Amino acid sequence: MGTGLMCLQGPYDPKTKTITLRGKMVDPMSGLDTDVRETFKIVDDKHQVMEMYNTPPKGKETKSMEIKYTRM
Repeated sequence: MGTGLMCLQGPYDPKTKTITLRGKMVDPMSGLDTDVRETFKIVDDKHQVMEMYNTPPKGKETKSMEIKYTRM
């Protein structure tokens, strides 16, 4: 984890109710740029899921975070 900023952008798909964001961030462990992908899915009126994936240089994409939101 780190305190660095990242700027991601991407489209909303109304069929799947998902925003897919892509960008780059500095990996706090190596100091190198890494590709980042986030998906934000609206499951229903009370549930949403955010997933974050990182792809290090010369590596494969791996899921680094998942947050499930529930409205009470």
